[in-house]
Amino acid sequence: MSEALIKQMIEIQGTLIELAKQKENALIENHLEDLQAIVRKESTLVSKANILEMKMKESIDFSADHFSSLKEQLLRSVMELKHRNERNTLLIKDSLSFVKGSLQLFQTDRSVYTKEAKSKSGKLSIFDSQV
Repeated sequence: MSEALIKQMIEIQGTLIELAKQKENALIENHLEDLQAIVRKESTLVSKANILEMKMKESIDFSADHFSSLKEQLLRSVMELKHRNERNTLLIKDSLSFVKGSLQLFQTDRSVYTKEAKSKSGKLSIFDSQV
């Protein structure tokens, strides 16, 4: 029973790693619909993993020698997933930073110009120029 729980957890972690790879591609290629579907799948798997983790805490003695290889495999999976999630977090932050910069770049000052062609507010936008 306990070995089966660990194997299930390793399988879930493997699926989460594959989803993290897909998420990375979706982020890079800006496929928002795919990203939403991936996040929904991840959410379901994380819920299953949480339930399995509780069951494992109740029934498994990880200090036992016969679990050492499974424990190492699970640890490697968790570490790879952590690494991929950190990369995806950086991709999301870069994307948000780019969008924020783009929005600031194209925000224009809606002030009224006088006959002398000077802005009353004194701000210039990217499209203002002096001749």
